[in-house]
Amino acid sequence: MKALTRARFRGRDGIYALFELDHGVDLRIGFVEDDVGRILMRRDGAYRLDRGWAVAPDGTDPSYAGRDRDDLTGFTCPPADVEESHGTVTLQGAKLRAVVTLEPFGIAWYRAGEEVAFLQDRRTQAYFVSRKTHAFSHFVERGGDERHYGLGDKAGPLDRTGRRFRVDAVDPCGFDAELSDPLYKMIPFLMVAGPTGAHGVYYDNLATAEIDLGATLDNYHGLFRSYRADDGDLDAYVFAGPGVPEVVRAFSRLTGGHAFGPKWTLGFATTSMAIADAADADARIADFVERCAEHAIPCDSFHFGSGYTMIGGRRYAFNWNQDKFPDPAATLARLNAAGLHPVANLKPCLLDDHPRLSEVTGVGGLVRDGETGEPAVAQFWDGLGYHLDFTNAKARDWWRNGIETALLAPGMVSVWNDNNEYEIWD
Repeated sequence: MKALTRARFRGRDGIYALFELDHGVDLRIGFVEDDVGRILMRRDGAYRLDRGWAVAPDGTDPSYAGRDRDDLTGFTCPPADVEESHGTVTLQGAKLRAVVTLEPFGIAWYRAGEEVAFLQDRRTQAYFVSRKTHAFSHFVERGGDERHYGLGDKAGPLDRTGRRFRVDAVDPCGFDAELSDPLYKMIPFLMVAGPTGAHGVYYDNLATAEIDLGATLDNYHGLFRSYRADDGDLDAYVFAGPGVPEVVRAFSRLTGGHAFGPKWTLGFATTSMAIADAADADARIADFVERCAEHAIPCDSFHFGSGYTMIGGRRYAFNWNQDKFPDPAATLARLNAAGLHPVANLKPCLLDDHPRLSEVTGVGGLVRDGETGEPAVAQFWDGLGYHLDFTNAKARDWWRNGIETALLAPGMVSVWNDNNEYEIWD
């Protein structure tokens, strides 16, 4: 990788201060909110991916086509002054200040009225880009007394300090609760707390990556942490805090807030692969309902393991095993009557011998290999399969119809979307 150590200030570009770096890189720095800064990098005048799906500051989910990376809709975009002086450029807002050093290039972020930066790029080379691939890295200084939280599903203590994590989503189906990595949900959002308060950083990039929170010790650089992406764009949001609640609220606003489920979803829920996999699954469910009543155990939902879909020991989305469940509607009615809301396990992958496979291939509804144009083969439960392409409107319609007719109509109240990590290794 090549280090980006020199920058030239090129003036204002809307809410941003624009900087030109070596190797065809330009970088913009600005404030999208009074307490939220943004760093945007382009290479050779363009983004690697000019849109995203996570940012929704007005609370409206982006369309299937995504949100343009330059779209500022929903942000307040507060005014900021820009001043150049003696090798630095300072952006000054009401609550936030960014001081950019041109050589060696780096950014220091300050809260209003504070003289110590809450976030400081590593002064010994902070930004790197690969000239052979689209990989890049970002390094910042790390305080020895700082604690690090976030990143989605990660094994081990809540404080991630001293660990290195892969930003990737896999379904390990069983893992070491202390050391396994990666796991299911990966969110490149990091919250840092220390003696001077808390701040956060969110990297809006969908590519696989690595985040190092102190696993690497290097005598040349002192303490640091880093984000290294295999592809994509450096598009980082900086949350000033000063406390954990402020960081959490700012991140929630940025990503559209949270849609709360019905009250019953907060109650006790049960699931067991053994029940739905068993040959006498229907009888076992009836026994479970009776035992809950007998022992006065409150249970608000029963989550079906995928065994209800089996044909000959393999799982097929939207199929009901009539041997285990002679009358699915009656089974679900029994659960609903007892107040155990039934929830269906559903996996967005069709095995290569799925009885309804031709319905989806007929509308081009599977993720395709970029070279051959054929459906991309993925290793899945019970064998090889193909993932649904939810960017295809006809595939979405097929999936919606399956949920409505095979699951909701008989009495399921919701769907447990399982194994949606899309492990297509290409």
